[in-house]
Amino acid sequence: MYIGKRTSGPSLISEIVRVTPDGKEVLFATLPASAPDATGILGLVTDPPGNVFAAFVSGDPSTRGVYRVGRNGTPVERLAGSEQITFANALTFDDDGNLYASDSYAGKIWQFDGVGFTEWLQHPLLESVPPPGAPSIPGVNGIAFYPPNKLYAANTSQGVISTLFIGDDGSFDGIGPVAGGFLLFTVDGIAIDVHENIYGLLAVANAEEIGAPPLPPIVKVDPHTGSITPLLTDVS
Repeated sequence: MYIGKRTSGPSLISEIVRVTPDGKEVLFATLPASAPDATGILGLVTDPPGNVFAAFVSGDPSTRGVYRVGRNGTPVERLAGSEQITFANALTFDDDGNLYASDSYAGKIWQFDGVGFTEWLQHPLLESVPPPGAPSIPGVNGIAFYPPNKLYAANTSQGVISTLFIGDDGSFDGIGPVAGGFLLFTVDGIAIDVHENIYGLLAVANAEEIGAPPLPPIVKVDPHTGSITPLLTDVS
């Protein structure tokens, strides 16, 4: 298991920690230092050979983007074209080895084809549209691939999960909402099981800031019916 760790101080230190099967934490890699008020490391994903990919948010175009870390912790290298991603948040691979990154405040998803990142999609369903009086809340956030050709994307501010279809050549091939509503408001990271059920983690702190009623921290979404079922109800 790999965990992103951020430590504040004179500068923000972003590290990737590896947790061994016996529960021991080992420093795996360190990403560039950032300004103390930066966001730093966010989403992580691994590829079949064991390389780790990290989304890294910095106000500095020379450091922000998506990094690949070798399976032994080196080398640490930024992927070409990822400096264009202003707020790289979540990452996922498709079955063809393409890597996708959500760009939360630009309302975009980027695709890395092994050579460089290019803009794959910008769409209103991916944009940040916080409710009136709400603080700045990300748009497209968690993303997850389901074979053979679906990419699910969660929008934190809109409370919507959408399906994005991938064409045979890897290009964008259509979008549609799967589910939405209050039980998805502030939905953050998502994961999909083998039966295509979607599990969403809600950032309940964002809802509390605007005085919204309590939200369940984890919900299950049926992408075929749009039904949303709370899995945890303890919001304390």
